[in-house]
Amino acid sequence: MPLINDLWESRDHKLWQDALKRYWERIKPKNRELEELMQAAGIECVSNLGAREWYEFLLNRYFPWKYTQANRLAQTTQLFRWYEDEGKLDYLHSVTRKLFTFDPAHIGKGLEIAGAIRGLGPAGASGLLANLFPKWFGTADQFVVKSLCEVKSLPERSKLLAMLPHSDSLTDDDAMLVIAVMRRKARELNELFGTDEWTPRKIDMILWAVRNEDSCCDMPKLRIGSRDSHLAPHPRTWNYESRRRQAMAAIVQVDWSECPLVEVDPEIQSGAPVLTGTRLPVSAIVDNAEYGVSIGEISEQFEVSQAQVEAILAYAKGHRIADIVR
Repeated sequence: MPLINDLWESRDHKLWQDALKRYWERIKPKNRELEELMQAAGIECVSNLGAREWYEFLLNRYFPWKYTQANRLAQTTQLFRWYEDEGKLDYLHSVTRKLFTFDPAHIGKGLEIAGAIRGLGPAGASGLLANLFPKWFGTADQFVVKSLCEVKSLPERSKLLAMLPHSDSLTDDDAMLVIAVMRRKARELNELFGTDEWTPRKIDMILWAVRNEDSCCDMPKLRIGSRDSHLAPHPRTWNYESRRRQAMAAIVQVDWSECPLVEVDPEIQSGAPVLTGTRLPVSAIVDNAEYGVSIGEISEQFEVSQAQVEAILAYAKGHRIADIVR
């Protein structure tokens, strides 16, 4: 299977169809039934659901489909369960009924409506729209952004690259741009191949399936703030570009050769030191701590223990080679 940059320029219909098949090959067996259920969940199937049925559909199908990490699923569904806990199912229904009347050609309006659902930010909202309106929407999340950054010919590439520091907490404007790119590509493929089979949803499936996992664009980055998940009542505002420049101004160099928690394998993250038994570069832990992210947040988002985070930071503090100013 070619890398996404090569596939994006390909005029071979079979190559694109094979890339779409790759999506299903990468779905874990335990998730396949839910994936197939969501694949069939078009707007026609859910438009007649009552308040309770719609709540159950989102809680038991959509959220587990979108949030596959246990901690993220727990956080988002805790917010979503507010509708039942507070007796607000009719209110939820009134919000989501707007999905059945808006013009799906309007990306921003769709994100606004779906994003009003507790627990959903731009990434979650776009995923819901992609399942309900696959001909109009694709999922705009960190995986799609990182994959699109590999496409060197994209006129929006500079804007996509600027999203990388916060690719796991995209803004509405970010999501609108990403969805617009997927819409355009689907239209181009349909014109090229004389078909109507290509949709933004299928483009996002391919971007997820054919992504280069060892790319520098696929390094794990910690979610900071709450724009995607609304985890805080009042989302914090972060100046990502300012923080990025501050971090780049003094990059910590550490000799990891004697750390028992770290291993180096040329086949993992291109030989970067990683936490033993994972693909997590230890630099991600150190860099986020330098950014001011708490040990608890780092532990939660990277799914490692606080003891491991503390040990890595303690080792790094005692084995600094230099702080290189750029």
